[in-house]
This record gives sequence, C-alpha cells and structure tokens, in this order.
Amino acid sequence: ECVDRWVETGKLALRWEDAAGHTRDMTFAELRDEAARFANLLTSLGVGPGDLVACMSPRTPDLMAVAMGVWRAGAVYQPLFTAFGPKAIEHRLASSGAKLVVTDPANRPKLDDVPNAPKVAVVTPAAGKQPIRDGDIDFAAEMAKQSTVFAPVPRKSDDLFMLMSTSGTTGLPKGVPVPMKALISF
Repeated sequence: ECVDRWVETGKLALRWEDAAGHTRDMTFAELRDEAARFANLLTSLGVGPGDLVACMSPRTPDLMAVAMGVWRAGAVYQPLFTAFGPKAIEHRLASSGAKLVVTDPANRPKLDDVPNAPKVAVVTPAAGKQPIRDGDIDFAAEMAKQSTVFAPVPRKSDDLFMLMSTSGTTGLPKGVPVPMKALISF
C-alpha cells in the first residue's frame, strides 16, 4: 500500500536534501528494492512478524528504507527521537523488547550504557564512512548482500505497525501501540 502500488508509475517517492545541499532522489521502485533488502536483512537476523525494530536516525533516505522494510517484514517500527539521552532510550527499549536498533555513528554512543541493548545496525554516510564497532552490524555492507525481492508479509488491520511513546512529562513514557489500520493516517 505504501510503495508497491506506485512502482509501475516510475514516480518519485522521495526527494532528500542534506544541510550541505547534496540531494538524493528515490523512485518508488528504488524504495521498494531498499525496503525488500532491509526486510531480508531482518529475516536473516531472526526478526519476524510482530517483532519490534527501533530506529534512532536522522531523517535520511535510509530511514525511509528501514521503516518500509520493517513493515514489509510484518514487524513493528519504533521511532526513537535522536535528541533522547541514554536513560530515555533505555526505558523505551526495555519496555518494547525491540530486537534491533538502527542508528548512525552520532547516536551510537547513546546505546553504550543501555543494559541488555538489542543488536545494533549502524548506518554510515557514504562519504567519510566510519568504522563499525565489533558486534555491530554494518548496515550498508549487509544491505548490499540482500536480495531486492521480498513479498510483503500480510497483516491484519488490528496488528501493530508502530509503537510510539508518550512524552514522559507526567511520569515514565508509555508505549502507544498503533494498529495497521491507522497507517494511512501516517
């Protein structure tokens, strides 16, 4: 519903520009392929339908591929705000039971003091690529190994597609499950 139905149009799905003015365009076909690669990567890591995948990343084309790949695999997307500190991240990951966190080098250190943190996949920019820590997953390298074919996992309207969190201003943040039927609103 989000990507595949638009592939044959050849239309642009995403136009992205960074602070330095570099741009990247992505068609729906390219987004489908990247989402399929990520869904295949998730499957290879043992992530399946209903499992949670957290993402703490700036707004880049890779962020879209992650979200679409999570949904393609039937998993649940958990956004983590990049301004969160380690304690806020720890609470959200512990309460959600996320199986994987996708992040970038700037946010990776925030996971250092999170006990029982899930596996970490690190997305590094092509320019100035930084080394990946032992035990972490090199997002780009692993994505390059994956097939661009992955049929979307069917989900029911009441199945979750996202777990958001309340702000935590009046106590600890609480997970807000968002059902698939609300996807079109997002």
